[in-house]
Amino acid sequence: MADKVAAVSVDSTGTWTMGNDRIDVDRLTRATPGPADLHHAKATEQTVDLLNDTDIPADTTVSTPAATGDSGNAYPWGQCTWWAYVRRHQLGLPVGSYFGNGQAWASSAARLGYSVDATPTVGAIIVFAPGQAGADLTYGHVAIVEQVHGDGSVTISESNVQGLGVISNRTLANANQYTYIH
Repeated sequence: MADKVAAVSVDSTGTWTMGNDRIDVDRLTRATPGPADLHHAKATEQTVDLLNDTDIPADTTVSTPAATGDSGNAYPWGQCTWWAYVRRHQLGLPVGSYFGNGQAWASSAARLGYSVDATPTVGAIIVFAPGQAGADLTYGHVAIVEQVHGDGSVTISESNVQGLGVISNRTLANANQYTYIH
């Protein structure tokens, strides 16, 4: 295996691409990174740097619960929960395997000791209530914060908004109206 990561860019539709191809989701599901220095995480062949040359800021709030609840990616392939698990691992951040549907993630995480609040940080999981910002009316939605902007908005990466297993991004205004897991 080479120590090389394909360049990632965002096209005009907001889809994450690697060169001329979409992200190889089969390769992503095999990603099993070990503990990483959160500020200077080293990219490997099994990770994709979606932060566009931006490391997680040193002052980012990161939970370190005694029991992370992580026993592997138990979420259905291509769903928002599956992507949130994969992306957190790429960033070297903890995430539970059985947080439930998107809307249940904040309460599940809080029970394990994760920090949950209304303050966005890069790498945090954003939790959408059912129907919030287009989230499913029954299950809610989760995504990962990729950028926090000075105007009070955030850019997120997510799966299953443009199709099952399609990783896309969008920028949301009024970021303080959402719940974040750190």
